[in-house]
Amino acid sequence: MIVELTIVGAALGVFVMVAMAVTSRQKKKAPPGPRGLPFFGKVFALDPNTIHLDFTEWKANYGDIVMTKMSGKNVLVLNSLEAIRAAFEKEDCAPYMSDRPLNFIGEKIMYGYKEVLLRRYDDEFKKLKPLMMRGLDKHGFQSAHFRKLMKEEIDHVTSKFSATNGKSADPVEILMPSFCNIIGMIFTGERVEDNHHFLKTLSNFEHYGDKMIQPQVHGVYKLFPWIRHCPCYHGQLYCKVTEIREQLYDYLVNDVKRYDANNVNCFIHEMTKEQEAGSGSEEFHLTDEHIVAMVMDLINTSVLTTKALISGFIFLMLHFPEVQAKLQKEIDSVIGEKRSPELEDMTSMPYMRACIQEVLRFQSHLPLTAPHANLTTEVDLEGYHIPQNTIIFANIFAVHHDDQLWDDPWSFCPERFLDDDGQFVSSDHPSRKNMIPFGIGRRVCVGKEMTYLRAFTYMTNLLQNFSFKMADGDELPSSDPRKLQGQNPVILPQPYKCMVTKRAS
Repeated sequence: MIVELTIVGAALGVFVMVAMAVTSRQKKKAPPGPRGLPFFGKVFALDPNTIHLDFTEWKANYGDIVMTKMSGKNVLVLNSLEAIRAAFEKEDCAPYMSDRPLNFIGEKIMYGYKEVLLRRYDDEFKKLKPLMMRGLDKHGFQSAHFRKLMKEEIDHVTSKFSATNGKSADPVEILMPSFCNIIGMIFTGERVEDNHHFLKTLSNFEHYGDKMIQPQVHGVYKLFPWIRHCPCYHGQLYCKVTEIREQLYDYLVNDVKRYDANNVNCFIHEMTKEQEAGSGSEEFHLTDEHIVAMVMDLINTSVLTTKALISGFIFLMLHFPEVQAKLQKEIDSVIGEKRSPELEDMTSMPYMRACIQEVLRFQSHLPLTAPHANLTTEVDLEGYHIPQNTIIFANIFAVHHDDQLWDDPWSFCPERFLDDDGQFVSSDHPSRKNMIPFGIGRRVCVGKEMTYLRAFTYMTNLLQNFSFKMADGDELPSSDPRKLQGQNPVILPQPYKCMVTKRAS
């Protein structure tokens, strides 16, 4: 009898524990969101190139925190600044929501995640990211050597625009080799001509890498990784990207990596120096594959985003000639027509700084953050239960066009970043605090500061020398950011041409 009672009591205890666990799980509130097909969810209902607009529409229907299913995975969309800060900055969430989803490119192209952009938020990431940022700081715009090369490159770009002789031309086509060259200059410490083999290799990696990272392409690799061996589009693309990767490796490791320890003047030399200094470390050893993978990271994150930002800047100058004229007036006042712009001029040019910020806000060329994930644990976020292994997107586009944060958010207005005295607003001003063009938290873009400096350098030099306007009879695509062209992961203006005329003395 006692044994029977013991068995019954144990069974009741197990039943109560299971019931409590089930009840607790049922009480956890899941974020609202649209339903879709079994397993596939909403994947067929969304266009990757306009998905930020769908996410923004979901905000009106479901709120700031939305969850749906795509290809069997939970997908979380954060549509407000408050929700994004809670997920990526607060200590109860950020350490767990800063991972990356496992992905084909990181594993198969980046030598098994030996880089920063696509790898998990782990100990190796915490070593690699500061290393990459130090290399960029030392050999980017803070370097006198790089500035000298940049001056040569800007002179070359200026000559190419002058050669159009005021005829209608595509400014992006003229600028693309330069966008590749400036990131190559950081890697190698050398500026090369437009037909140099390294520049072609770098440009090819950017071109084919962008094709591979398209969600509709990468999604196939992720579901069917064996397809890379098949004689089809995905197999051919994989072979092309890996071939270019090996060309990069061969040039950077066998040619550029040889250096004088007393003359370290580029990113590759800096990483080689770090590699030698850390040789033999049991915790972490920087390999050649790490170095080349970081280079590939920077190519993919730099060239396309620079193209989107600068093409958008020129595009908006065509739409708003009064803004262009005001910028040129500031340039003439601060710099004049004979002296070349210097980075130190930036602090004396509040309207240029305000324009750069407003282009980043209005266009939001990176409308979504790269996907985050909580791979290790479930998380409670703002009263919602987020299951483990959820893919997480922050909707930057929604934040930058939120009428709760911005007056008339669909208008292009650089003045929103100026105070009553016409000076650039301080970092604690709401307009600055509400800007997140490079993401926030542990995954904030490594090239954040360089982006501002690149935009200032290109646009100040170009507007000092030229005016941009439409040819008579040509029609300019709409400036409405909702109508920009998607080229995932960026959005940018529809292709356009304009006249580039030399400014009169």
